Amino acid sequence: MFFLIGIVSTFIMLSLLPTTSFYRNRIITTLFMCAYSSLYFFIIQYGLIVNNSFKLPLFFVALILILYLSMVDRYINLKLDLDRLFKIILFIMIPIVLCFSFQADNNQFHLIDILVLALILGINQSRFSKAPMLYQENTIEFYGLSTTSHLLILFIFLGYRKININPFFINTMDAWGLTLAVSFLCCFFAILIGVKLNYLCFNFKKIEIKNLIILTIFNFFHIAIAEEIIYRGFIYNYLRQFTGGGDWIPLVLTTLLFGCHHISFGGKRMFVLSSIAGFFYGLIYMLTGNLLASAIIHTITNIVWRLFFVIKSDGVSVVRSDVEAQK
Repeated sequence: MFFLIGIVSTFIMLSLLPTTSFYRNRIITTLFMCAYSSLYFFIIQYGLIVNNSFKLPLFFVALILILYLSMVDRYINLKLDLDRLFKIILFIMIPIVLCFSFQADNNQFHLIDILVLALILGINQSRFSKAPMLYQENTIEFYGLSTTSHLLILFIFLGYRKININPFFINTMDAWGLTLAVSFLCCFFAILIGVKLNYLCFNFKKIEIKNLIILTIFNFFHIAIAEEIIYRGFIYNYLRQFTGGGDWIPLVLTTLLFGCHHISFGGKRMFVLSSIAGFFYGLIYMLTGNLLASAIIHTITNIVWRLFFVIKSDGVSVVRSDVEAQK
C-alpha cells in the first residue's frame, strides 16, 4: 500500500509542476523520477512496512543502481566518460562490499556500519552534479544523482540487512497530540533563534494550493521519510546499540550529525538551526519510537520554513529555505 500511495502521490506532484521545473525534457525527466521513486518506495515497502523474509539480492540491486546513476549522469552532463563511470561504480560497490564482508547478527548493526553510512553521506555532500532534475523556487529542488545515496543506504540496511527500526504508524491519540505539540515547539525555537542570529526574516506571501500540495508531497515522501529513516532509524539506533542502550547520548550525537549534514548549505548558522530541528525530530522518535511522528514534524518544519521565511546568506536574501533543501 505504501508503494502505491508513494507512486501516485509523486505522479500527482509531477503533474502539478510547470514544464519549466523539469531539467531539459519533461518526459525524460519524469521517467527518471518515476524510476527513482519506484526503487525508493519498493525498498521502503518491503524493508520497513512489510515484515516478511523477502530479501533483496545484493549485487543485482547494485547493478540496477549503477545503471540508473550512469543514465542520469549521461542525461544531465550530456556525456559519461570512463572516469565518472568508475566513480559511480566505486560509490555503489565499496559500501556494499564492506557490508557484505562484515556480517552481523539478525537485526544488529556491525561496528563497521558507521563507516558505511559516513562514506555514503560524505560522498552525497559533494554531489555528483550541481544541476537539479526538478526545480521550482521555494517549492522543490531534487537532485537525481546525489539522492541515489538514499537508495543505497535504504537498500543496504532495509532491503538487505533487514534492520528493524520500529513501527511506521501512529496508532494512538496521545502520540498524535505529542507529535503536534513537538511540531509547534520545533518551529517556535527554530524561528526564534533564526531571527536572533539574523539569519531569518518573515516573508508572508500568498500561498497557492497547487504549490502547497507539491511542497507537502515532496517534503514528506522524498525528504522527511528518507532522512528520518537514515538519521533516526539507522544512526540513532546504531549509536544506541554501541553506547549501552541509553537514549540521550545517541540523541545528542545524532542531532549534531544532522546539523553537520547541512553545514555546507549555509555555514555555522545553518548548523545551529538544523541541529535545533534535528533535536526535536530525534526527541519525538525517542518518546514515541515511531518514525512517522518524526517524519511529520520534519515535513511541517520544512513547509513553515519555505512558506514564511527568507534566509539571509552572506548578506544576500534568498527567498527559499536551505534548511532541508535536497542537495
